[in-house]
Amino acid sequence: MELDINKTWKSVLDSMRLSVSEATFNAYVKKTELLNIKQVENRLVGEVGCSSGYVKVMLEQRYLGQLGDELTRITGQKSEIKLSIQSVRAGDPAVAGQGVRGLPLFNEPKNVNNDGWRNARLRPDFTFDNYAVSGSNQVAYAASGILFCSGEEFTNDLVEGIRNKSTDKVRSKYRKVKLLLIDDVQFIAGKATVQEEFFHTFNAIQREGGQIVMTSDRPPSEIAKLEERLRSRFGAGMIVDVGPADFELRAAIVLIKSKQKELAISMEDARLIAEHIEGLREIEGFLVRLSSEKDLHGEKINPELILKLLKINKHTDGSSKIVTPTEVISAVSSYFNITPVAIRGEKRDRSIVWPRQILMYFLRNELKLPQEEVGRLVGGRDHSTVIHADNKVRAELLTNTQLLNQIQDIKKKLLISG
Repeated sequence: MELDINKTWKSVLDSMRLSVSEATFNAYVKKTELLNIKQVENRLVGEVGCSSGYVKVMLEQRYLGQLGDELTRITGQKSEIKLSIQSVRAGDPAVAGQGVRGLPLFNEPKNVNNDGWRNARLRPDFTFDNYAVSGSNQVAYAASGILFCSGEEFTNDLVEGIRNKSTDKVRSKYRKVKLLLIDDVQFIAGKATVQEEFFHTFNAIQREGGQIVMTSDRPPSEIAKLEERLRSRFGAGMIVDVGPADFELRAAIVLIKSKQKELAISMEDARLIAEHIEGLREIEGFLVRLSSEKDLHGEKINPELILKLLKINKHTDGSSKIVTPTEVISAVSSYFNITPVAIRGEKRDRSIVWPRQILMYFLRNELKLPQEEVGRLVGGRDHSTVIHADNKVRAELLTNTQLLNQIQDIKKKLLISG
């Protein structure tokens, strides 16, 4: 079957969007385009154009393997990625797949879409640093002292500042704001220099009467390798737990997300998905798969296709369920007589490390989660740790019958067939 390059790469990007931070996706992954794909011996090789040399280097160092894995999953054939530098505006349908071309500095306005400010080609000289203030615009100027970033973006900015000997600019960028919004702050844990800089940034903003709003996948008390002085400051503010979405909210989110992806999903379809998938990330990931089936294989969206993709497993009483990451973590922990906290923790005893690697294998292969999502679920580990664990368990399964029996026993607990 001949592949549609644009649809194939869109599916890769949609999947990558779920497994990396928004800042990383917008800064690097989004700025790519699949230029061609060809068969080389027993594998597919995709040539991917990057918008700059810097983007190419960052992708090669951190995400090349993951991009190849996603292309393999979507095409169903072993694939690898070759990166090159191309002058493209990734994601722009007017130029996608058309190769290199000169671009004007400013474009005539086109139809406005929901991406809004992300897609706007703004003039770089229009900044609040040279903004003239008077009574007519002082409210807008006051609101300009707000900065949003992720923990990873903060880290990358600091690393670049150190490399370029421009840390003063980095400090000025973050410390002069009135409100700092930082997503996935747990990313800075274990990074001594980054934590030192964030500590002083935190103090500087508070000293000037500003505020810091942070999100994390766990409470400050549970973030491993976080310095105590930061832990105490994080815990001093109001901590709000965003609970799991109920059935009605999940169904509504399915409808909203499917509309964004231009998927024709009925209320019946949305309720079916919401009934079997609890996690919002898992819902978005499922919609990516549903979109891929529709685009690549021409499948019509209906309850039969949804049930097929959900891989519904039947209980003995005939009812249906889908296995969630929480259930996998609980089942593996219980089987090896250790706690979920321990299996996601930092201890490196053999009695814990091996079950932890089996857990990562399950999340990767049975739930088909991206490597970075698996790492996040298992204590915030990086994707290279997940790859190592997955490969190790796979290798052992070739010769270790005891491990094979253990895997089958855990599958029975989870009601997974095969």
